Amino acid sequence: MTNISDEQILEDLIQRRGESFVRSQLNVLGVRRKELTILSNAGMHPIPHEYVRGELFTASEGNLDFTDINSVNLELDRIVKRVKEKIFSDNWTNVYLIPFGHSSISLTIKMTVFRLLRIETIDVFYFGEGRYDYLDRDSRDSILEA
Repeated sequence: MTNISDEQILEDLIQRRGESFVRSQLNVLGVRRKELTILSNAGMHPIPHEYVRGELFTASEGNLDFTDINSVNLELDRIVKRVKEKIFSDNWTNVYLIPFGHSSISLTIKMTVFRLLRIETIDVFYFGEGRYDYLDRDSRDSILEA
């Protein structure tokens, strides 16, 4: 066992994950946490399993029919319906998003989660070379500061 103080552990966590992450985690202490990780599109990239929190839900898989704007809208509608069913299946406290596939898929999922739950997704951000981290932002803070 090490002699690391709680304060040192907390300081290390703040340095590694940021103050906003620690605050967001503290806000849900005492509340039953139900976490969902949504994979936008499976099949092209390996899933970073160490960044999957709670239940993993795949919103779409493989190549989608994006041949024209009508087919794009149909595919996105199918994804929205699947995400809506999943969102309404439980009381999620945090929703993580792994944004694989076309950006329109992830943008549509983010908007769907926000409109249904009034919370922003926590995105798994890819830096390249196998490096990921959580992008946990409160857009209202940035908007109000502007």
